Amino acid sequence: MSYSLTKPQPKVIFAVDTKLWLFFTLLVLASFVLFKIVVYLYIARLDSLSLDYANEQAEYQMATSEIEKENIVLLQDIEMVSYSEARNTIIKNSLKKLLSIVPDQIYLTTLDIDATSFHIKGYTPSKELFVVLLQSQLESIFSGIEVTFYPTGNGWFSFECKAVSKQGIDNE
Repeated sequence: MSYSLTKPQPKVIFAVDTKLWLFFTLLVLASFVLFKIVVYLYIARLDSLSLDYANEQAEYQMATSEIEKENIVLLQDIEMVSYSEARNTIIKNSLKKLLSIVPDQIYLTTLDIDATSFHIKGYTPSKELFVVLLQSQLESIFSGIEVTFYPTGNGWFSFECKAVSKQGIDNE
């Protein structure tokens, strides 16, 4: 005996609307999870790139500091070379001046120059010729002169002259 006029139909737990609503909800949640994973992977990649760039920057800074140190050394070398060149030019000019005052009758065999003294050896026909032609000019340049003569067998004299300057040879 049946009290209903319709045939019984199977009952489903979820209706079609609920299934549709549930499907789209799960799809949105999956999209959010996937988006979050992609963002985390992108952040991890950016962190890795950031570390790589930081390491590269540190290498460049070290290379820059090494180049700056080399630059300082090179600048000091340039300064030293220019100082030496200027000093050599001054000494060369001083030497030219000193040699230009030596008369043709006097022959020089040795010439030693340091910062404050001048030492020459050579031959002269007479002591008076040396005193008149060379020693008087050297006395006007140097503060102290000491000359020693040695007779040679041919009538000439060998001499040693030591001259000292208080201000230095290269300042003449």
